[in-house]
Amino acid sequence: MRNVLRVMVLINLFTLVCTSAFAADAPAVPAAGASAAKALQFFGLLICFGIIKAISAKSTSTLQPSGIGGWLTFFLTVTLYSSILGFFLNSLSLLQLHDLFESEDSLAWTVTYGLCAIAFNITFIYAVYSMCQIRPNAVSFMKKLLIVNLIYTIAAPAAFVLCLYLTVPSVTLTPQYFSIMYNNVTLFSIATTVIRFAILFPYLSFSRRIKNTWA
Repeated sequence: MRNVLRVMVLINLFTLVCTSAFAADAPAVPAAGASAAKALQFFGLLICFGIIKAISAKSTSTLQPSGIGGWLTFFLTVTLYSSILGFFLNSLSLLQLHDLFESEDSLAWTVTYGLCAIAFNITFIYAVYSMCQIRPNAVSFMKKLLIVNLIYTIAAPAAFVLCLYLTVPSVTLTPQYFSIMYNNVTLFSIATTVIRFAILFPYLSFSRRIKNTWA
């Protein structure tokens, strides 16, 4: 399990380092801007770590290890940070996505697609809070959320294009629309979601700290 956790650290650190480059899907920014973004990212993680520590309840379990600590703190910090960041990025992407399709007919589906992504971000924030409070069903809820998020991340872009095709006459099932939806940002998001699920779901299922805390 320790080797798996080390891999989890490397994957999440890689994800955090690459977030700014992939999230914008735009030309490279000046070095000063990139340095400022990394600094903000670092302070964002520190703030999220402080929030996790501040809202974490004490475990009543006599078994050790237990409570919100160790690798669980790292997992919750990264999840909180990425959810808050995703909330703002998805909110901004609503207008960008609508501009790409250049059709008022697609507005309803565009807003629905964006709101679903934002809803996932908010739900993950709530799931993190529930785990910090050591609520009885918090682990089960987080695991279910990871499954639903995995399915949504992979299938939602294609489902969005299909909904447009069925309801908007000007939309055709051409590679153009799928290439817009499955761009570098989306593919990176799918890859990191799959990797995180493959690591975090077993961690939540078999970690000694998780079992002791929610015994």
